[in-house]
Amino acid sequence: MNRSGVLNRIFFVAWSAGALACAHSEPTRRPQCRAPAPEALTQNQSPARLWAELLVPEPQNQHKTDRPADSRANLRDCRGRPVRRARPIECARPFETASGLTPLKRKIVHISPVDTTAQLATDPTSAEETRVERALIWVMTHRSSQGERFGPLAMVQRNGQSVRVLAMGRLRAFPKGLELALWQAGGRAVVVAESTECARSRDGSRTCTRGAQLFSRRGSHLVAMTNEQNVCAPPARIALKREWKQVSRTDLPVSYSFQAELMPTPFGVLAKEHLTVVEGERGRANGSKKKSPDEQVEEAIERHIVRDVNARRELTFHGRVLRASARSLADQR
Repeated sequence: MNRSGVLNRIFFVAWSAGALACAHSEPTRRPQCRAPAPEALTQNQSPARLWAELLVPEPQNQHKTDRPADSRANLRDCRGRPVRRARPIECARPFETASGLTPLKRKIVHISPVDTTAQLATDPTSAEETRVERALIWVMTHRSSQGERFGPLAMVQRNGQSVRVLAMGRLRAFPKGLELALWQAGGRAVVVAESTECARSRDGSRTCTRGAQLFSRRGSHLVAMTNEQNVCAPPARIALKREWKQVSRTDLPVSYSFQAELMPTPFGVLAKEHLTVVEGERGRANGSKKKSPDEQVEEAIERHIVRDVNARRELTFHGRVLRASARSLADQR
């Protein structure tokens, strides 16, 4: 047999083996993030269980002796991806989805307000309009020792008789005062997640701060914005409300009160900030010597100095990095 015949026979045997293997192999099914649509995408009319099962299905082939926490340790979302992704090897500091998270006994669902629009039917012979509803769903599956909740964050859409997931990411935040919003900013869809974090200081007082995280939609992904171009960088948290105290060089107490408002712009996000600084204590006059009421008021006014500072910062998107035009007033000390 010549060389050409040998090569033809080898090719035929290889092709036959490949065809036989494909015939006996089972086709892989890609997970689908779809479900029959409820009546409306609202917390009152849509059972939270539907969203929990759609976005984070319960593990199949669960052993009867497994505890709920054990069975949820390796949860996957409706696309087959692990809910709690492993930390990249090159990251030395804690990663947003690394250890320190404990599975919840039951999943908790937060649903944002409904965004409804009307679209023409796809059938050109029909003039009917189809109502399209969008919502942001956060399924909390884990918690941290500090009280944070963690789980998939999804942008879903109801169109006709079905619900599908448009984009999905991961959110780690405190559930207190949580608000989710969908903006068009900087030429892209942006999800804004606001939450309040409270902690007790050593003296027993309770202080709360409010902040926001931004997620940029990239195709079917919601990517958390960071302050630096680094795979290990945690999500950026923009301060919205904060109060703190210090002692001045003259041993006078200084109180700071910060508030900010975020607004979408064609270039990104605009942060309008306001800082109030109070030095001294109102209505208190030092000295053991008795003074007239006028002298006490005058001294109290001198010890109570108020400064109001306003600032505007532009936050622009550069990939997954959030760059600010100026330093925040909340970082002043």
